[in-house]
Amino acid sequence: MMRYENENLSSIHISKTDIRVLMETHSNITLISASSVKSIGYDSTSPKPPIKMKTVVIYCRVKGIIPFGESMFPKHIGGFQVDVRESVVSFAAGHEGLRMGDRIEPTGDKSFGTLGGFINIDDNRLGFITCAHVVCPSSENPSSILDYIYNTKPSVSILKENGRQKEIGIALQGVFNLHETSNTSIDAALVELTEKDKFPETGHFSEKNLTQESLQQAGFEDHDSLFFCDGKTAFVSEFTRDKVLKVGATTGITRGELHYMHPEASIDQKEGFVSEREFRLSGQIEIRPLGCEYFIKKGDSGSFVFLVEDGSPPMLKCVGMAVAFTSHKTCLMTPISNILKSLNLSASQLTKFKYEYKKDRHLQIITLMFQDFEKRMMESMKTTMDNGLASVKNDLSSIENNLTKAKDDLKSDISTVSKNLAEVKDDLSSLKNRMTRIEKKT
Repeated sequence: MMRYENENLSSIHISKTDIRVLMETHSNITLISASSVKSIGYDSTSPKPPIKMKTVVIYCRVKGIIPFGESMFPKHIGGFQVDVRESVVSFAAGHEGLRMGDRIEPTGDKSFGTLGGFINIDDNRLGFITCAHVVCPSSENPSSILDYIYNTKPSVSILKENGRQKEIGIALQGVFNLHETSNTSIDAALVELTEKDKFPETGHFSEKNLTQESLQQAGFEDHDSLFFCDGKTAFVSEFTRDKVLKVGATTGITRGELHYMHPEASIDQKEGFVSEREFRLSGQIEIRPLGCEYFIKKGDSGSFVFLVEDGSPPMLKCVGMAVAFTSHKTCLMTPISNILKSLNLSASQLTKFKYEYKKDRHLQIITLMFQDFEKRMMESMKTTMDNGLASVKNDLSSIENNLTKAKDDLKSDISTVSKNLAEVKDDLSSLKNRMTRIEKKT
């Protein structure tokens, strides 16, 4: 709506009294403002442009719902028509935390890779997983990567907007067993976050290489609908038919599908690590691109790969981490279960985030309103019942008092009757004696 605004609104005056009354009597209101246009067609399935008209705008959490015990919004305020719109007001305080898919670099080096996913190291420490070769300088001999991580605990940085690095963490441990062919090859590192102002706030992904078009091609309406918040994982087998995706520092979001289970690969020393030694990748999963040229490119190493389950929005389950790519444009992915096990971690340690998908907000607000309605109804019923019980109690107390009085009166009456009966008995006895004497004389 803001793109249609082009007039000065100084002529629209709203009295403080009207504002105070509205705010006090309508719990759904979030903002009272003004506009040079009026929205139309709220109930229509096809959106319509607004009409030119100066209006008083009442913003609320959700339209079409009147909280229990409240009235409808007024049609006019201060001689202007009222336009009701939806919006919420929030504090702008916060920090720009790290996100999955962010570009990370070895401090002091220009090589880079991708932040895979966040992990709870313990109750007090947070970190993330990426490839071991990502946290080491490009000049480091691959054969000494493990020693380098163990001995130096290399720092990892992000690249700030001014082109300078900012250190965010240190690599605590790494696994790099690309010379073993009997087991699943692992190229992974655990990095502890040391800068609290960079701790992640949400389970959303880096927006730097995401476009609306790429999101929609991947089946997501917008960036808000792409998140990994519950820390769930899944296994991939030759029977898996669901699509996968990753968000990398170079190529952003790309989709793929299972191509082949457990391929054997040898790292091309000319294109990969410059070394006299051959490195092998075993026990990987090969992913072919879907709707894109490459699934990953250089700089995407470390990206977590997710299984995409149908839903609104689609739900993600982590299945692995992208490690290498081929010249025929496929990706080699290490299963997440093997990576976690090699780092002495469990799937339950994958960081979980609270999330609120914007399309759920209406339902959440309506749910809250009905909860409020239910609460008020219960309070009203409780008050009514309490008042009724108090009235019944008073009535019972009155009846009890009346019964007590009646009992006392009855006791008094019985006592009087007993006394009268005794007197009658005495009179009858006296009369009998008289009759007896009269009979004797005759």
